[in-house]
Amino acid sequence: MYLRGTEDVEEMCVCVAQNWSDKQGLTPMNAGDMVFGRGYTNEFGVNTSDEAVMAGLNIAEQWEYVLEVDPTFVYITGWNEWVAGRYESMWGKPNAIPDNALDGYSRDIEPSTGMLKDHFYNQMVSYIRKFKGMDTQPVSSGAVKVDSAADIDWNTVTPVYRAYEGNTLHRDYNGYQDYHYTNTTGRNDFVESRVTYDAENLYFMVKTAEDITPYTDKAWMRLFIDVVGVEDDKNWETFEYMLNRESPTADKATLERSTGGWNWEKAAEVDYTVSGDTMVVTIPRASLGIGEGDFTVNFKWCDNMQKDGDIMEFYVSGDVAPGERFKYSFTTLGAQAPGIETEPVESDTTSTPDAETPTEAPTDPTEPPKKKGCKSSVAVGGLVVVAAMGASALTLRKKKESEV
Repeated sequence: MYLRGTEDVEEMCVCVAQNWSDKQGLTPMNAGDMVFGRGYTNEFGVNTSDEAVMAGLNIAEQWEYVLEVDPTFVYITGWNEWVAGRYESMWGKPNAIPDNALDGYSRDIEPSTGMLKDHFYNQMVSYIRKFKGMDTQPVSSGAVKVDSAADIDWNTVTPVYRAYEGNTLHRDYNGYQDYHYTNTTGRNDFVESRVTYDAENLYFMVKTAEDITPYTDKAWMRLFIDVVGVEDDKNWETFEYMLNRESPTADKATLERSTGGWNWEKAAEVDYTVSGDTMVVTIPRASLGIGEGDFTVNFKWCDNMQKDGDIMEFYVSGDVAPGERFKYSFTTLGAQAPGIETEPVESDTTSTPDAETPTEAPTDPTEPPKKKGCKSSVAVGGLVVVAAMGASALTLRKKKESEV
């Protein structure tokens, strides 16, 4: 066992739950008798409440220990062992289920439907950012001087926000046992976004892999916007504004503001153009409540959402940029300041919604974890890219000082 304060520890493991109990040792998840589920902590013991489970107390406590010890590698387990079997006996227990017994007694981080959703994935991402460190957030290349969006030379606008190409392929394949997966919602494949501004407007540009489909399509080319600094609980999943919930006309789109959750009211009618694979939207600063001076907005593109108001749609339907629950972050803070790089960014620049990302083990088992700053003290905004994980685990290596 590693002791707190030990130097030069090579590797440590974190996991959302364990096949273990103090009384029985190695045991199935359905064995009862104080099994270490998602709500267990070494400090407070077993806690089976939904609050403890959903706060991820078990893995949060382990991550906090990891950050204290600061090893070279972290081994994360597990990812998607959803069907681990049911056995007549295992580890001396009859009718044994080694994993996925209940929401609080499974060892999987992969997003799912039901209660767990993507909370543990976001918790993992948050701690990976703390462990590995993050790049500083790129800033705008500066305001433009144009009469209209048609005058913008987008090749000179930075940063560049890139999205994965090829993730709109239709699905028609057999799954586990007799289950067959069918999903034909993939349509406009986002590959690149940019934002610029002047004294009156913000200009959002987005490109797709092929020509953009007609504006008459359902749930077409939606844009979600979060204006940073707005202290208002009237939002949907942290986004105060949304474009194209209502179908647009050939050159006009409706910008709406949330009145609380997935309830919207008209904020403005805005101009947009589509040319082949490129769409440009002009949104007046005033309609977003952005006055003079610097500002920061987070934004997200979405196409062909099937279930309005369900953020888990970002995982399964159409396409979104950036992926999942992440956002792109655009800021004018420090624009064109000496010593700040404004070259195009070759990877996504995103931030995770705070409300769904517990990151610090609490002192009381019923209290949700609190936030802490990034380990490397760099600006929140860059995405730590997590490679596709295998069925059980992911091993991380912390950044060297020269890499942070």
